[in-house]
Amino acid sequence: MAAELKAFTVADGFEINLFAADPMINKPVNMNWDTRGRLWVSGSTTYPHNKPERAPNDRIMILEDTDHDGRADRSTLFAEGLLLPHSVMPVADGAYVCSATEFIHLIDKDGDDHAESRRVVYSSFGNADVHQMIHGLTWAPWGELYFTQSIYINSFVETPWGPRRLNASGVWRFRPETEKLEIFTRGMTNPWGFAFDHWGQSFSTDGAGWQGPHYSFPGVAYAMATNVKETLGGMIMTGKPKNTAAEFVSGSHAPDHWQGSLLANDFRANRTVRYEIEEKDSGYTAREVETVLHSSHSAFRPVDIKIGPDGAIYVLDFYDAILGHGEVDFYDPARNKTQGRIWRISAKNRPLVKPPVIFGAPVAKLLNHLKAAEQYTRVQAKRELTTRGGDAVLPELTRWIDALDAADPKFEHHLLEALWLRGSLRAPDPDLLTRVCKASGHQTRAAGTRMISHWFDEVPGAIDMLARAVVDPHPRVRLEAVNALREVGTLEAFIMAMRALDHPSDTNLAYALRLTARELQERWLPALQAGQDVFEDQAPRMTLAFSIATAKDSDVELLQVLADVSRSN
Repeated sequence: MAAELKAFTVADGFEINLFAADPMINKPVNMNWDTRGRLWVSGSTTYPHNKPERAPNDRIMILEDTDHDGRADRSTLFAEGLLLPHSVMPVADGAYVCSATEFIHLIDKDGDDHAESRRVVYSSFGNADVHQMIHGLTWAPWGELYFTQSIYINSFVETPWGPRRLNASGVWRFRPETEKLEIFTRGMTNPWGFAFDHWGQSFSTDGAGWQGPHYSFPGVAYAMATNVKETLGGMIMTGKPKNTAAEFVSGSHAPDHWQGSLLANDFRANRTVRYEIEEKDSGYTAREVETVLHSSHSAFRPVDIKIGPDGAIYVLDFYDAILGHGEVDFYDPARNKTQGRIWRISAKNRPLVKPPVIFGAPVAKLLNHLKAAEQYTRVQAKRELTTRGGDAVLPELTRWIDALDAADPKFEHHLLEALWLRGSLRAPDPDLLTRVCKASGHQTRAAGTRMISHWFDEVPGAIDMLARAVVDPHPRVRLEAVNALREVGTLEAFIMAMRALDHPSDTNLAYALRLTARELQERWLPALQAGQDVFEDQAPRMTLAFSIATAKDSDVELLQVLADVSRSN
């Protein structure tokens, strides 16, 4: 370990120590924190391929730092006998795991930290490439789980809501309470990182692409997506490292100029990097600003990264000089099949965060955790509050909202956290949603607009909220409205979405509008044929719709006439 520590170069003002290593963990792949401040680690000695006639025995371990000295001193075996558990996410009664072709629920009903049973939630995810199978479980602020798959994976999943087909790469979203599964985005080559920022906007990194981080809004498709007509690019188009993992910096331990930065691992170059993310129109730009951690040791392979309850940065090191599996035989004896490390990076001369008490804390204290600067604290507080149920939480949440200080600069974000908590509890609140959607800050309004799509059938007047949002002064709010209206999918929703064209556009907005016109053509084209003014006498809307329209033989003449009319206007 001493030689590995000496091989590191750490960003100015930071230091590094070993948090955990084998035999406490074995060949770690992914890690996520629970509400008790413990780190759950999935490991695979099977990777990249199980030997014939040998039963797989991949494991999930729970690590604890009981004396808070920055080093794990307790390791508990939660589950074994798994096959390629690429990701683990602890929940109140066990954990969800992406395990090869299956999305499973490992169940621990008695709370002894040992899974006594397992249930396959969904199966038939693809397995054509071992490091591209489903992975990267991440909580959304409103209580959904997201996970990814990569380019060579073809998934054919049967659900109670119908079949779900994702050929090649993309991002899945899963609602734990209903177990509804949907496709969120498509494309990228090998998406291995997915994270939400302070305002609930989502971003992906690509382990085999060269366009930097990607802004991942609902419905978007990127390069390498299959069966799509159009794709967008990443936030850096000039060629950037292939990245694994994604984590946003937040909290009092990090320097001010690091706040809101995106951390990712350049695993091929044995380093971890920091990107500055800046708003631009309806989207964002990214700029790589520094190497946070670099090793001259060729076996350092950072594949995951998380900020812990103490505010420090935890980097999971797969620890193997062999890169991937495509270049070297699966059974090459030089492969490191047992070792791995987790490193901890902390800022010098800056106090660590006192780990919050979340598990078992009173509801009132948990609600105040929603004001924390640390994303870890806010996310875990919502997870704990969700386990308490609406009857225990909602009355106190109402009192908590009423006690907020409207003069607080963070007032709108506190309201947004309350809205997201209601999303996690599946308890729509039209009044709170309206307040958020009418907030002064565009980030707040955009986040509220995305929540409209989740609650559309349960909130009276939701379509009117979207009608206001689609003509909002800020383009990101309009983008969220267009995406939500496309999901609503009615003719009325299409007509409203096209109103965004009456305002300045940009790359993301124009893309979302074309996608909406394409996906809702079966709604607007028959109405147009029946004589309805679906474009509200606005030629630019007609021009956009017919620029992407496809027609059956019976529609060709009509399309041609209308296209001529749109060009003449």
